Amino acid sequence: MPDEVVPISKAVVDIFAKEPRVNYAKDDKGSMYICDGRFMLKTNQDDMDNLIERVNRRGRSQEITAAENPRIIEYIDKIKGDYELTRQPYDWATHDNKSFYIFADDKRYYGYNSRYVDAFNHSGSRLFINDKESSDINNHSMIIKSRDSEVLGVVLPIKIPDTLIKKLKKDYPLESKKGKDREGSKENPLTYPRQTPWGEARKCEKLCPGVFTVEAVKGGGIMVIKDMTAALSSAAHKRGVMHGGFMCFDKKHAKDVAIRELLDKKLWSVPERIKDKAAFEENINNTLREYHPDYWRSRERGRQNTPPSKPAPALAHSDR
Repeated sequence: MPDEVVPISKAVVDIFAKEPRVNYAKDDKGSMYICDGRFMLKTNQDDMDNLIERVNRRGRSQEITAAENPRIIEYIDKIKGDYELTRQPYDWATHDNKSFYIFADDKRYYGYNSRYVDAFNHSGSRLFINDKESSDINNHSMIIKSRDSEVLGVVLPIKIPDTLIKKLKKDYPLESKKGKDREGSKENPLTYPRQTPWGEARKCEKLCPGVFTVEAVKGGGIMVIKDMTAALSSAAHKRGVMHGGFMCFDKKHAKDVAIRELLDKKLWSVPERIKDKAAFEENINNTLREYHPDYWRSRERGRQNTPPSKPAPALAHSDR
């Protein structure tokens, strides 16, 4: 099986367009990483050559060249990246003519140049913080990994402006040290899906904490944040697809599986605007019997043999 690499997209070419060189290094297994000083990306020799050719076609006064730098591999070898960012970024506009994404956990905010993060915007990649326990911002690099946990790249952090930090703390406060509810606080956009399997989200509605119905450019469905997937049955997991920290159920094929699960677990109820709630549920059941018979049989066996399920896992306050 060929080594997974990151495609050389226009976003990657744009990053190197003004650089004097492409720094690169290979590890003992032959994997290659390129770097511009602020981010690293896993590639191969052919793709690096293609990148250099595409940059030089832009009519630069001086051609970009490749330069080997073993320190890139030294950095890759020291990576931890054990904290996954399951929440989506809060997309702040610009500051000093730079656009950046802000992520958060329950302790702090993390900022990254958006053009570097967008260079890794392909199916299956997962985002991690290198060393979230460190108080040094320089240790908060974003680590991009494949489904198999191979390191695909690194994005170095940026300092979030103090004026923005103040606004974030006011509008979207982090979880308090005592873990108390922040009653009356605004809905935290960090948890809302932006990138979906169907393209960029155009409309997003929260069904319950951590679960969203999404309409996107090429379709839509239901997205369940990773922290909440434990509430779903193993049969439901087989119908969902993981994408960017969410389990996704396509509206054409698997949305009714997710709806049935939410109703069974009492995580969501049929909205008041639907007058005939019994008919609504029966329509879902009929769809499942016809198009997902294996799931339906598994559900029926579970209802007969399993005692009442435990309450669904509670999300951290910043997920609500």
